[in-house]
Amino acid sequence: MKEVDSFVDLHKEKCPRTTERCAFLANHAPALPLDLVLTLYEVDDLTQEGSPLDKESRLVQWLLRQMTTYDPDSQNVIGLIYDKDTVLTRVVERTW
Repeated sequence: MKEVDSFVDLHKEKCPRTTERCAFLANHAPALPLDLVLTLYEVDDLTQEGSPLDKESRLVQWLLRQMTTYDPDSQNVIGLIYDKDTVLTRVVERTW
């Protein structure tokens, strides 16, 4: 999806270097500000009671798979939350 790709290209360098398994997500809005702050989510944040996402959703399950299989030494997971069932993410190589 072009919108997510553009978002990732614009904001990926905001992701700090970390070796923890996590995803950097933002809530989708019609106009996202350039100074947007990404929220760090760990797997437990997305699977426990009170999560902003529905862990039964296929897209959320895909995100959780990305979070458990990417290389945290050289990659980040970044994406947009559209609603509790819809989160679109990318795994990106750190070049910064």
